[in-house]
Amino acid sequence: MALVAALTAMAVGASTAAAGPNDCGQNGCVVLVEVDGLEPGDVTQAGTPFLWALAHPAGTAEDPTGTAYDNLLADRNGFMWQAARAPMTASTATSAASLLTGSNPDQHGILADEFEAPLGPSKTPARVRLRPTEDQDAGGGLATPVSTGASSTLLELAVNSSVADAPEAWAFIGNPALAVMLDDQLQLDGVTAWSPTAQSGSDPALCPLPRAVPGVGAGTGGEVEGLSERACPSRDATTLQQAFTTFSEDPEGKTPVFAYIHLAELGRMKQLHGDAEVPATLENLDAALAAFVSGLANHPETSGAWQRTVLVVTGNHGYESTPVDRRVPHPDHVGATDWDFSDFLESALPTDKPTRLVPQGTVATVYSPKATAADVTALAALIEDKGDEACQELAQEDCIAEVAPVATLAELHRTWALNPLTEDGKPTGAGGQLVVTLEEGWAFGRATQRSDDPLTPPADDADEATNPYPGSAGGPRNRAIALVMSGPDESGPLLHTIGQGPRGGLAAMSAPQTPPRCTGSPKTADLANDPDTMADDAAAPGHECQAETVDVALSIAGMLELDTESVPVAPHARFLNEAFTPDLGEQEEVEEPQPELIQPAPPPPPEPIVIVRGSVQVITPPPPKDPFPYRGLIRRLRTRVTDARGKPFALAQRGATLSTIEVQADFGKPESLVTLTFYRRARGSRRSRLSAIARFKPFTVKRGPVRLRLRIPKRFRPTHLGVSVQQVETVEGQTRTVGKPGGGIAQIADARRLHLRKGATRRLRG
Repeated sequence: MALVAALTAMAVGASTAAAGPNDCGQNGCVVLVEVDGLEPGDVTQAGTPFLWALAHPAGTAEDPTGTAYDNLLADRNGFMWQAARAPMTASTATSAASLLTGSNPDQHGILADEFEAPLGPSKTPARVRLRPTEDQDAGGGLATPVSTGASSTLLELAVNSSVADAPEAWAFIGNPALAVMLDDQLQLDGVTAWSPTAQSGSDPALCPLPRAVPGVGAGTGGEVEGLSERACPSRDATTLQQAFTTFSEDPEGKTPVFAYIHLAELGRMKQLHGDAEVPATLENLDAALAAFVSGLANHPETSGAWQRTVLVVTGNHGYESTPVDRRVPHPDHVGATDWDFSDFLESALPTDKPTRLVPQGTVATVYSPKATAADVTALAALIEDKGDEACQELAQEDCIAEVAPVATLAELHRTWALNPLTEDGKPTGAGGQLVVTLEEGWAFGRATQRSDDPLTPPADDADEATNPYPGSAGGPRNRAIALVMSGPDESGPLLHTIGQGPRGGLAAMSAPQTPPRCTGSPKTADLANDPDTMADDAAAPGHECQAETVDVALSIAGMLELDTESVPVAPHARFLNEAFTPDLGEQEEVEEPQPELIQPAPPPPPEPIVIVRGSVQVITPPPPKDPFPYRGLIRRLRTRVTDARGKPFALAQRGATLSTIEVQADFGKPESLVTLTFYRRARGSRRSRLSAIARFKPFTVKRGPVRLRLRIPKRFRPTHLGVSVQQVETVEGQTRTVGKPGGGIAQIADARRLHLRKGATRRLRG
């Protein structure tokens, strides 16, 4: 609590100041706070009053006069969802990757905190892990850097955006292993990053338990070698204090367009201690967030930006109680905590078909790459039979919930997306052959190290204590997360107020009411978060307006107008428009018109008539050649981004701003009426959808090739241009349209470079 008090003191001591010229970008700022382990039931009016107030700044039906944070949250609106969902697997690595990319695990390739992937030319399976290893020489705290593949994160999109003169993104990551995983993004020019180290910010009380007992070093006085040098997660107050200090002490007085804060304490406490420490941890989290926001709202260097900032607080996944005596046992070693089901499965198939089970808490992935389809079917039956048999012997209950073949996972659970594919559509192997989920209260893994000498580290990870925790995550029951947003009510995308207070607004999402534009039968919060029914319910009736992690990333990109055209956003991702006015993305569906049939080329002119008169040949000359033979409405529609002189990116001079769109087309009628419309491709739809964002007044063009240059205001970032054409004619001074209209929609070449300056460089921070 001392750190919370210090942060509060700094916030209270700051004085309010007006917005500076460098505050945020043209669309404001977004601060994204990811709280490990924050579940819907954790956010309550009594237990987390500030988090509740963020979503209910106008009060509630029970408290219509408002909240204790009225001054702090004045002129702000809020929103929350009753049943937001994390991706599968519900683990820190997967959730963080989906939150920052808006893509599914099968797109960004990070399937769990720990999984196997064929690496390098040899395609040898190698263990990829987020959790720190206990490397004695390095002092521990290591993790595997994992590229997010083709999925750019919000950090990368923000520093490459055109929404600010010198866009920056900041990241404050309380889990050092997660910082290692995201290292390629944190090293980008324009990204400022902080994470705890063994020398600064690390709290040993939050460190993962050693998976293998280290040796005792000579001359250390009995101190366990290496553990004192481990980089451990930081307390939430420490992470938020580091963030606030960076915000308030930036030498240029800047506020980044996008800031990402990962808070690790709640999740670590749930994993290390189960439910016992949750109330006190939530109280500290709530107080630290209140102090952080108070500091932003009142400090002279940040108060102006806060007035234009949307704050998003989201959980990443949930945890459940899994006592160490509820590990799926080895059928031949029931009751032995140093043996587990993975040891049994290694000998399930012949030695020429190696099989491994990688425990991921309440779920596991089985790898047997040389197994035939028949082998996989037999293996699934063996897991279910032997697993339940062993659990019955241990605790008189079944423990295997489902054994799902990865090859048919998309049919069984269409929202799990756990089978990465290569560009040619073949599986990479990272998804394994089987996914196994467990009944409530059970987990995979080994509670203790299996070794003859407890002071001798094992030779490999086969003998590690892979899950010594009383709390676990990973399965479909752990996908429920809390999601709260708070934003200004006067500028930028406006968050609706929820609650029944003086400022009015929509009904709270925690009440059984249907959100805007949703259909189906709405569910209460308790029913919506029933652990037994939430596996694939994000798109089920009554959940159409519930949020998923991928929706958060897409919505943040929509708030800041970041270019996601080339980013593989999840196919089912959607803008969370129920919370915003105006909408972040498209609402109308625009069917792309069929291209106009190009008229066939006219027949060749007839051969000249030759008349022979005696010895003189008279040749009738052909009719004059039409220099522009096309007589249809429009053809050869092309459009691209250029500089003001019409030069594309490759030919533009260094420093030139690419804020012009050039349009070329052939018009075949004597006079045509033309209407241009800007469209933007919408993410998250199964059909080809475009959103109309601007339409020009109609104008006329003459027959022939036409070239247009359009200077585009910064607030518009179209990806497609539509052209509607209709022939017009003037009779007795009156102009009228004739014939059927035509036209088409063309993708704008280099649309992602619109409003960028060629060759612009950005300052490397930190």
